[in-house]
Amino acid sequence: MQRGNKQELRSYYSHQRFVLSDQRHAKYSEMITNQTRSLNVWSYQNYHVYLTSENPNHKEVKTFQLIDLLWKKKKQVFVPKVNGQELEIHPFSKNTLLRNNQWLIPEPTEIDKENPEILQVAFLPLIVADQRGYRLGYGKGYYDRFLNQCVSSILKIGLGFFAPIQSIEDVHSADQKLNYLITPKKIYEFD
Repeated sequence: MQRGNKQELRSYYSHQRFVLSDQRHAKYSEMITNQTRSLNVWSYQNYHVYLTSENPNHKEVKTFQLIDLLWKKKKQVFVPKVNGQELEIHPFSKNTLLRNNQWLIPEPTEIDKENPEILQVAFLPLIVADQRGYRLGYGKGYYDRFLNQCVSSILKIGLGFFAPIQSIEDVHSADQKLNYLITPKKIYEFD
């Protein structure tokens, strides 16, 4: 499916992720982490990384290898936590206690949130992106609202299993464009 509205695309590509075998899901996630090594983003210090949903139906790109890579490079990692209709960011270390939220997404239990303006790079979840760099998420708008709180220069990097499709037809003015999409086989850069 190369184009469509968000609902159609969400249904189609969510199913494509769901049918990935556990082995392929893990392998593709590892390949995506390895792809990040060639990005020119390692001079920054403050990185946002989402924590992978533990819902077996979602099969998001796994991020713990990426987080480990960032720690090895002595970077500061921040992870999201849902608060009402907004995402907060919290410092994340090996000692951070986590608890799953209602969507089975691990979140920090601490209350030491930070201002999103300190972030320089954000690794973002998505279902699929299009050739213009628009990402399709789960439809709740959390990340679009969150990115509006960040500095305009933040690098937005989507992590996904599929190459960009031709177009998401019902993009809204509040939808945020990616700078990069990382897939298992290729990195795509958007204007």
